[in-house]
Amino acid sequence: MMENIRREHYTALPGVEAFVRALWRHVPLAICSGALREEFEAMLEGVSLRDCFPTIIAAEDVAVGKPDPSGYLLTAQRVSEKIASTHGADKPLKPADCLIVEDAPTVIRSVRAVGFPVLAVATSHQIEQLGDANWAVRKLEQDQVLEQIPSLRSIFK
Repeated sequence: MMENIRREHYTALPGVEAFVRALWRHVPLAICSGALREEFEAMLEGVSLRDCFPTIIAAEDVAVGKPDPSGYLLTAQRVSEKIASTHGADKPLKPADCLIVEDAPTVIRSVRAVGFPVLAVATSHQIEQLGDANWAVRKLEQDQVLEQIPSLRSIFK
């Protein structure tokens, strides 16, 4: 797998690069992944999106992995710390201040249970299986996301 990533045999899913880059210009982005850091960072490099994610929480950063929400809570904490160090903000992010983009129904349920809003993407599950999310799209393409979350319109200008 690592060799395929290094050879750039992977590409981002349709709409992902535009979605990430549009958000990246306006809000701090982070990733909470169940993968090992080396694998995930190599994959991000391979799809040219590593620069968009200054905060990454990987499998080795948490005692209990997904679907447990502890990785997402740690991610929010780390993003809060970065915001405080660069902007002087001292108010920590609450789960409700974040947007989780997720494709696994069990993870969607667990993070919603602790207060995170979720945009589900039908990549590994049918959209009908993602009903526990606040919003669901088939792809992270701008028109689909804005149809579900019109408040993001100002970000996608």
